This record gives sequence, C-alpha cells and structure tokens, in this order.
Amino acid sequence: LRTRTSQISESGGCNTGLRWMKDVILGKRSDFAFRMTVVGDPNLCLGEIGVPIEIAQKLVIPLHLNLINWKLVKACVESCIHQKAIYIRREGSLVSVNSMSQLEIGDVVYRSIKDGDMVLVNRPPSVHQHSLIAFVVRVLPLKSVVSINPLCCRPFFGDFDGDCFHGFVPQSVNARVELQELMALDRQLLNGQNGQTIVSLSHDSLTAAHIVTKGQTLFNKVQIQQLSMFCHGPLQEPAIVKAPLLNGSCWTGEQFFSMLLPQHFDYCNDRNGVLISSGELLVCSQDSGWLHNSSSSIISFLSKHGPSVVLDYLFHAQRALSEWISDDGLSVSLLDMYLSRTAASRIKMMEEVSCGLDDAECLSSTTHLMMKAEREFHTSNADIKHKPFAKAANHERNLPRLGCDLGDAFKRMYPDIINVILEHIDKDNSMLTMIGAGSTGNIQKLVQQGACLGLQSLRDASSFKIRSGLPDSQLSQSKASQMHPCVETNIECSQERSSFAVVRSSFLTGLSPLDCLVHSSSIRGASFSDNADVPGTLVRKLMFYMRDLLVCYDGTVRSVYGNQIIQFSYKNCERIQYENDRACYMAKYSNSSIVSPTNEISRCANNGIGGHPVGVLATCSISEALYGALDHPTCSSSSPLLMFK
Repeated sequence: LRTRTSQISESGGCNTGLRWMKDVILGKRSDFAFRMTVVGDPNLCLGEIGVPIEIAQKLVIPLHLNLINWKLVKACVESCIHQKAIYIRREGSLVSVNSMSQLEIGDVVYRSIKDGDMVLVNRPPSVHQHSLIAFVVRVLPLKSVVSINPLCCRPFFGDFDGDCFHGFVPQSVNARVELQELMALDRQLLNGQNGQTIVSLSHDSLTAAHIVTKGQTLFNKVQIQQLSMFCHGPLQEPAIVKAPLLNGSCWTGEQFFSMLLPQHFDYCNDRNGVLISSGELLVCSQDSGWLHNSSSSIISFLSKHGPSVVLDYLFHAQRALSEWISDDGLSVSLLDMYLSRTAASRIKMMEEVSCGLDDAECLSSTTHLMMKAEREFHTSNADIKHKPFAKAANHERNLPRLGCDLGDAFKRMYPDIINVILEHIDKDNSMLTMIGAGSTGNIQKLVQQGACLGLQSLRDASSFKIRSGLPDSQLSQSKASQMHPCVETNIECSQERSSFAVVRSSFLTGLSPLDCLVHSSSIRGASFSDNADVPGTLVRKLMFYMRDLLVCYDGTVRSVYGNQIIQFSYKNCERIQYENDRACYMAKYSNSSIVSPTNEISRCANNGIGGHPVGVLATCSISEALYGALDHPTCSSSSPLLMFK
C-alpha cells in the first residue's frame, strides 16, 4: 500500500494517495455486507447462521413505507428513535427523522436485520454451484465471529481454523425471494453433479454414530433420558430389563440411533448389512459406509422423503451424538501412536514391517538390474566416441518408465505391510476408530505416524535406488559432480540419484536429516504454496470461455452471444433424467397444494433441461476437482493437479 501510494503521489500530486485510499479502500465498506471469522455451533439449525448483536445492528434492510407495513415499520422506528436519530431516504436524498410524525408514505426506512432475515454467505474461493448458500439470521450474544452448524462446512470446503465468511444482505424484495426460493439450504440440498446431499454427518458426529451402531454400547436409564431430550423419536422399552452384572435396565446403541430416525422409515442395505423397518434399526454391521454420503446411504434414502426430513434428522443426530461423545469421551494420545498395546507386540510388529521393507527393496533392486541390463544393451551398439552421450540420452529417455516400474514394485508390497499393522494394532485405538468411521484420516497416515513413512516420491526425474543412509562427505561430492553433466563419470554419479526413496523411520521414532530432507521434498512437490495459482488461473480461463454456453430447448448447446451452435445434441440422458426428477422433487415439497402425478410429470417434462448453463457447471466441476487435489496432496504418486500446468 505504501509503495502504491508513493508511486501515485509522484505522478499525480500529494493528494492522489489519499484519494486512492478513500475510493478503493474505504469505498468497499457498506451497510449490507460483512466479512468475519466463522466458528461452529451445533445448537444452530442447519439453515441458520449466528450473527453478533453489534454486527446485526449495523447491517440494514430497506423497507418501503406503505399502508400495509405501517405498523411494522412504526415499531422498528420507535425502538431506534429512543437510541439515536435515524435516517430515511426520501426522493433520493437522506433525511434525518426524530419522531414518527415526520414519516411519509413512500419513504425508505432502513431497519437492522433480525431473526428470520436471509443473508447470502460464501467462503472464497467459490469453486462450485453450491458454495453460495442463503442462511436464516439468528442474532446471538457473540463478539467478532459468526457461527454455523459444523455440518454445513462441507459445501464451503472450510473448517474452523480461521476461515472467513463473506455475507451479503439482500436489498430488494426480489433478491430476498430469490434467496429464499433458490439459494436456501433446503432448496439446493441435492448436489447438481452427483445427486447426493451436500450435507451429511461428519467428524465427531460420524464417529459417534459409528461407535453407537457397532453393537457394543449400552446406556443406562440416566444416560438414555439425558440423550432423549435431543431426539425427536419416542423412548423405547429397554432391550435388557434385568441382568446380574447391571444395576438396572439398559438400552442398546441401536435403540438410541432409532430414536433419531423418523417413524415409518424403511431402509435396507445388503452390502453393509443394515436393515431399518418402521424407523427401528434392526440389523447393523460394523461397516460405517451406510452412514456416509453416497448413493446407497441412509441420507440418500431420507432425501426421498423431502429436504425437511433430512435436515431435521441431521440436526437432532448432530446434537445427540455430540452430546454422547462429549460425555463418554474420545481422545487421541501418544499411546495411540505406538499402535500395539504392549511393547513385545510392537517389537514383533516392527520386525515384520522391516522384513516387508526388505522384500520391497529386493524386488525393487531386481527390477532395477533388469532395467539396467536393458539400458546397457541399447547403448552397446553406439559408437565409442559418442557412447557417453548416447548413454546419457538413453538414461534420460528411460527415466519415467524406470521410476514408474520401481514405484509399482514397492506398492505391490505395501498392502502386506498394512495387513501386518492391522493384525497387531489395538482394536480400541482412537485413531483406528476414527479411520473406521470414515470421519478423518486413513490407514496410510496411521502407518506413517507409528510404523514407517514408506515410499516417498520426488519430483526430479532420476533413477531409483533404496539407500540406508548417505554420509555428508559423499553428499557434497555428489553435489559437486552434478555441476558437469557432460563427463562420463558424472553421468554414473547422476544415475545414483533417486526419484523414489523408502523411509523406514516413522514420526514416532524420529527422522534422520536425510529422511527429513526426502520427506520434505516429496511433500513440497504437491504442496499448496507451490501450486496455489494453478486452480485459480485455470478456472478463470475456463469460465471466460464457457460462461455463455447453455442448453437450448431443442437439445443443442449454444452460446448466448451470437447463438453459435457448439454441440448439436447434449448427450447426457442421465443428467436430463436427474433434472426432471429434481424438478418433480422440488415441486412436490415446495407447494402445499397436492399435485396429481400426471400433472406433476408433465410439468417436469416441460421444464426439461433447457436454459441450464452447462458451461458454468462444467467449469465448476473441474475447479472442484482441482481444489480437492490441492487440499489432499499425495506423496506416493504425482498429483493430478500438476497435469494441468
């Protein structure tokens, strides 16, 4: 800012910098927009956003005074006049008002937002069509932060580590109607790309649901009565009325989860072994796939009963499951990093892991020798004078194939290492519980924490050789030899470099300087800072060229400006069928009147897919995949994000 101001001051005078400050910086402020840090509040409904009182008093909504809303505006003005003078807009100019007698029909009165108003919220960058959601305002005694339900973070690709939300208050009646009918959470509950819901159980609530439905959790009378306050279902009869080792009756985890489901709800999932009849969970396996957001999950079947049923289920499940896991407890400690329960079991586990790494090293060395023999055969036919250069050229040409084959050689042995760890790991491990629930992490991350880092992929294209260590003197000599790549001896040294390395240590045991260097180089190759500009640049370019493409009612893809035909037939029958089903779905649950099936189907067929901005939807789908690859980089293989560079 100081540099920009000095440059402008030198060219246009000393007051130019102040003018730029007022026009560009201070001119961005308004009474109908905010930018604040977001926090989680599970007590809020999924379609609500908590706004601090001080901020809510400064955000205003214009009201046109008429005979219909005179009493409503009068109450708002009287409450504000006792505190300070208010300003109204009359014939395009601001007028100060000190009493109700000064108001006239046709004045525009600015009132503060209150409970029930709608605001449009997004978290930059907005990478897909569901990253703009309208929430209902709920004024809370907060300070400097806004709050939402934690389950609503998924559409924004955000969390609670300091993310900021941008909020916009609609200033017209048409804008408020559009937010309520098009942008509200219940109106865009289904994802336009895959047909799944954009919100589902996650993190603590998903972990608690997985533990409760495993069939090993019992609740006494005090616990079930406490949790029943957060459920909308009736309290069932205890499954265990009396037992010798129990002081009283007990309820099972399946009964507790059934209290969260709507009555007369049936669900069957043969793949996961789950059966729900009339809102009662009868059979459940230890697989938590039916709790996730997929086409065969319980969320997808609940969405067929309407968006209000899904949001009501998620709200009560979030509160009840969070209450239970907060009382029962689930914490991660250093003991979970050791994986095994006893020291003898861990020693045996690490010995088997070491044997697995030795087998992988042997297999990789064999592959390397086979590739080296093939490389020497191709270079033996070259002239003696040009043999060093032919050897170097052949080496560089075979690097991608060599690195791929040697990387696959280790990957074939990696599942055996994971099976060894799963055989010795403690079944009560908190990290394993979260991984089994699918709430966070994966088994590869757990192996890196307590067993070994495994295969590390470097970005430089060079040959592969597993090393146990490298002295500093040899490392310096290797760096010096790489300064002259045209010498034959230096070519031999360059062949000893590795694009893949196997790190035997873990984060628990500690990394050597060389292991730390290899791991850092592997992580940095797919890090956010190195490739942060790729998604934004690509999305901007794609959006510039595809933003005016839409599907016409004759099935062709045309451009808005010029009416140029891009595609004669939009060949996506599944998408058309999904849009028709979605239109029927929204028409069924948005109107209070009963619609006959014949009229409903014909109305949905008339809507079709005509007018949909397929260019923007295609760009959003690509950008969502790009940012997903950026947020979850992989160390064992090249990131898909780098293919777009």
